[in-house]
Amino acid sequence: MITKVKTGGRKRKKTKTADRKSEKMKIDSPRSVYEDLMKEIQLKLPTKSVLCCKCLSKSWFSLISDPQFARRHFDAAIAPTYKLLNVVNNSEAYCVDIESALCDDS
Repeated sequence: MITKVKTGGRKRKKTKTADRKSEKMKIDSPRSVYEDLMKEIQLKLPTKSVLCCKCLSKSWFSLISDPQFARRHFDAAIAPTYKLLNVVNNSEAYCVDIESALCDDS
């Protein structure tokens, strides 16, 4: 499929290769978003849970075995955590301690 595209008086040909590259970029985008999201989620998990996830798939094994991931996970673990969440409801603001809200049985 070769189509001509007019640009400033010159004619350029659009080749199949360009079409394939744009199709590939469209396909790869959701996957990279998924991988980035999974990395961020795993960085927030406790170390013991992350190590249990190594056996789930080859991609998770390689991610968790990566020294850069280990370093980022360590840095995230020692970083200060924010324990308050502001909830705005009908122009009222509330502060909630996240840890006590998650551990509350009621």
